[in-house]
Amino acid sequence: MSYGERSRGRRDPRSGFRRPAASGGDNGGSGSTAAMLKQARASGVLNISGRSFTTVPQEVWRINLDAGKGQVIDMSVNSSDNWYDQTELAKLFMASNALEAIPDDIANLPALVTLDAHDNIIRDVTDRICECMELKTVNLAHNKLAKIPYGMCDLANLQVLRLEHNQLIELPEAVSRWSMLTELDVSDNALSTLPDGIGNLSQVRKLSVARNRLQELPSSFGTYMDSMEDLDLSSNKLAVLPRGMRSLRTLVRLDVRYNVLERAPDLSNAARLKEILLGYNRLSDMGDGTTLPLTLQILDMRDNKLSSLPAAMCVRLEQLERLDVTNNDLNVLPPELGLLRSLKSIVLDGNPIRSIRRYIQSIASESHQVECAGTWRAVLFCVFLFQLSRVQDECLTEEEPHPRCSLFVSTRGYHMSHTDTFPMCRPEPP
Repeated sequence: MSYGERSRGRRDPRSGFRRPAASGGDNGGSGSTAAMLKQARASGVLNISGRSFTTVPQEVWRINLDAGKGQVIDMSVNSSDNWYDQTELAKLFMASNALEAIPDDIANLPALVTLDAHDNIIRDVTDRICECMELKTVNLAHNKLAKIPYGMCDLANLQVLRLEHNQLIELPEAVSRWSMLTELDVSDNALSTLPDGIGNLSQVRKLSVARNRLQELPSSFGTYMDSMEDLDLSSNKLAVLPRGMRSLRTLVRLDVRYNVLERAPDLSNAARLKEILLGYNRLSDMGDGTTLPLTLQILDMRDNKLSSLPAAMCVRLEQLERLDVTNNDLNVLPPELGLLRSLKSIVLDGNPIRSIRRYIQSIASESHQVECAGTWRAVLFCVFLFQLSRVQDECLTEEEPHPRCSLFVSTRGYHMSHTDTFPMCRPEPP
């Protein structure tokens, strides 16, 4: 007997683990679907995710309409399957299928609060989705949508809308009707502009338009966004940010990496801002440093064209913990870096730093703390100033004449974690 004949007669070792072939697109069998629908009528939640559906079974769309039809009423006390105990469907999960559309039938689910259909191939969503007036969360991420249906803009109670990884080329002006929206994600699309109405979303706390083709933002952007906390504008082609950004007083995190910004935005009014990511732009200077908020803790300015750091920035940012200026044109560091008393990490890789000021060198030489050459002298200079800031306003006791603190410094691919004691000495003016 040949090998081919033997292999054809061989038993499939996974045969007992395969689902039976389903009719009508039901990969779970009609009995399984019936059981899920029965449970969904009791809980108000239906999950048909990951079942390779190309269309949603009609039984799902009619789950509310068919409740109790043909049912024999059980008058027993222990019965839990009566039509009067059933609830309308509130949450529908149908992610990771092969669905191509959301049809008019969705109007049969007026009590729907959550619709999750991410990871399908949906190209069309009916305008009748507006009849699901209770919808608060809609997740249509990772689909093939080229536009947002106009009817979706009439969902007055919508709070979370996720449309990332689609093929959107524009957003309708009517997005301003989403007065209750708190989270909007339209990242990884093909948007070249944003509608003016997006600036009227006063309840939005988290907005991502990353990885699109935006060259500018509406002039009103930020003016009325009174609740914004997390804003991601990264990986676009933005050369300037609008003046309305100054009104983002509740902003906590801003990401504008991978753009073509030549000037840092004015965020001095953002009283809660803790993290600014400005890396991979074309910034050549930071002005006088007064455009940054006092609350800042993380500042990323790597891969720009900075030739200097403003002294005022170092004086103002008393809460700054991490500073990254990798791959810039810095050849000197301001002594005011020593005033950053909360600083824990400073990254200087890829800068042409060669020397430090002579009066600092002399003091460091006298204290035998800086004895390296070239770039490392500049690194230890930062450490020295950092330690100096710890003692300049403190009264040292005999028990602890030299306070200890630590700082992580990285330059030109080398990393140093430094913890040491420094004598209290104050540099004389040059």
